[in-house]
Amino acid sequence: MAVNSSLVYLQKKRIFCTEPFRIPLAGKVDTCAFDKTGTLTKDDLIYRGVVDDFQGSSHPIKMELESLSKEAQFIMAGCHSLVHNGGKLLGDPIEKAIFTHYKWHFSSNDKIASFSGKKCKIIQFNPFQSDLRRMSTLISYFENEVQRGYRAVVKGAPETMQLLYRPSTVPKDYEKVYRQYAKTGYRILALGYKKVSEEVSLSDLTREDLESDLEFAGFLLFESILKADTARYIKYLQDAAYAITMITGDSELTACSVSRQLELTPLKDHLLLEVNDKNELVWMNEDFETISKATDKKEVAELAKKYTLALNGKALKYIETHFTTQLIRSIVDHTTVFARVSPSQKEYIIETMKSNGRGVVMCGDGTNDVGGLKKADIGLALVGMKDEEEAARIRREKKEKIKKHQEEMRQMMMQGRMPQRPSQDAFAEMFADMPEYKPGDASIAAPFTSKHSNSIKCVPLVLRQGVCTLATTFQTYRILSMSCLVSAYSMSALHMQNTKFSETQSTVLGILGAMNYFFYSNTKPLKKLSSIRPPSTIWEPYFVCSVISQVCIQLYFMEKCVTDIGLKWTTEEDKLLLKEPDFKPTFVNSVVFIHSIISQTCVFLFNYGGQPFMESLSTNKKYLKVLLFTLFISLLLAVNSSDDLNYFLELTFTGVPQSVLNELLMNLATMAFLNYVSEKLLRYLKYGKFYDFF
Repeated sequence: MAVNSSLVYLQKKRIFCTEPFRIPLAGKVDTCAFDKTGTLTKDDLIYRGVVDDFQGSSHPIKMELESLSKEAQFIMAGCHSLVHNGGKLLGDPIEKAIFTHYKWHFSSNDKIASFSGKKCKIIQFNPFQSDLRRMSTLISYFENEVQRGYRAVVKGAPETMQLLYRPSTVPKDYEKVYRQYAKTGYRILALGYKKVSEEVSLSDLTREDLESDLEFAGFLLFESILKADTARYIKYLQDAAYAITMITGDSELTACSVSRQLELTPLKDHLLLEVNDKNELVWMNEDFETISKATDKKEVAELAKKYTLALNGKALKYIETHFTTQLIRSIVDHTTVFARVSPSQKEYIIETMKSNGRGVVMCGDGTNDVGGLKKADIGLALVGMKDEEEAARIRREKKEKIKKHQEEMRQMMMQGRMPQRPSQDAFAEMFADMPEYKPGDASIAAPFTSKHSNSIKCVPLVLRQGVCTLATTFQTYRILSMSCLVSAYSMSALHMQNTKFSETQSTVLGILGAMNYFFYSNTKPLKKLSSIRPPSTIWEPYFVCSVISQVCIQLYFMEKCVTDIGLKWTTEEDKLLLKEPDFKPTFVNSVVFIHSIISQTCVFLFNYGGQPFMESLSTNKKYLKVLLFTLFISLLLAVNSSDDLNYFLELTFTGVPQSVLNELLMNLATMAFLNYVSEKLLRYLKYGKFYDFF
């Protein structure tokens, strides 16, 4: 029931789950892993220009088209995967940003890009591959409608492209420049090209032919801005003691810049795990100066106290092949930023985190996140294309339009006119601003999919619900174990006296139990995540001690009430009734029934999870009133206060003095009080704090 309630709650928040069994696993999560682009930062990149002037000591960013080299222009116009569909330019946000900025035109039918009196036609296309970190095309280029020849144009990660250039074309400041801009947070692509002879058979050219012996043409610079609410929700998760990691395919310097902006750790200085020219694993600062060669577990742990650790895909591949499993786990466990990693490496990182005993939620939005989303305990795909504020505005406007339409129909009906069915155009206008969604592999692979917006707000929502569900589940096990033990003893006590509960009494107990389970399973999570995690197993001291202490208290008072009161004051008439096969009300039966109701109510009242995992009973006022009312009525029954209730519930107190009933009331009240005290003391010993009264 708790899982079903969570599913309904998440669906209202437009978070959909295909594997409901994972919801309680969210309560065990202690690490949140995020992709960068499209998850922490906006999906749409801002084009900032090209750096292609390496003549002097300064390397300015150029944005004016006329100031760019002809080679850079042809690479930007010809090396892309854009398509035109329905009047819109679709494709990679990087490529869209360039065409949008310069207002270039691209025809999907003939694959020709037109710009500033120039044209280029894509003849051969080699898509971006995450393992190669580059893409390439073969183009024919035109100036003044005259074909000027063929060129292979390539763009990709600077460190990858550097190996493909002719050494004579690579500026001496190549690494210095791209690292300088990466440190400030820019996303950088290196551009390369080479001329292709017209005498060569174009159809015989392979990808390797196009992507070798290139000439350097500059760096493309883009800015990826953080989403408006990213920092707020990262801080929210950190306050709840969740470890935050970033796993991205972008460069380590750019990732470290984002890490610094979000304050993923209190330490601003980053150390990068790199493989140097001597094929040694070293820790470098962001100026690529060697700081340490520590690879021992203790040494890495000491570094993590002084720096925010980061590693790239190359270093990860190195440690996979050269280090022991335990050492790999230690390095991954102390690393906050994983950069330049492939999709398969994202999957490996998540698996390693889980092997360290961590509970991991992975949040991403792209195809390259699929492996990580599937391997994580909680894989959460962002498919909304609106930010949080825009999505909220759209929902408000939609509600207002529907409300206005309903009011118009109501007014027409009051005037005796038959409202006309809205036209298709009216319906289209009413729902025109519905949120858009990004289809793709991420939403198919991930157990959880958020259509609410593209905000990481969905992560705390799922975690809150998971914590509440897990706590509710284990509390339910505890309630069931206590209820079953007490119920078994009650039935045994009645059986030994040759009596039983009447059908009415059994029905009342059953209805009260079902009602309690319904209210309990629909408990809402706290609005703020706690830094305390719910128990992950029933075999823990708090759980066992709580069950034993409360059961012992209830069984002791059951035995005391039955032996010292029930049997002692059983009349001769009752003793004759005990020998009859059909049910007849007796004082022993009445004592056991009242004790059973109070025991059942106390179990739910005092074992309600409450803070720090879910809303307390003082907040869940409806349920609190039901429990207190049941407890109050049960105590009234013990003193024979209502003949009508006695008749309905088939209770009898014939020949029993009021002093005995008062003693019965005192025993039952003492049992309830001791149950309350024992549970509160055990919770204090476990959590070190007294929470609400209930």
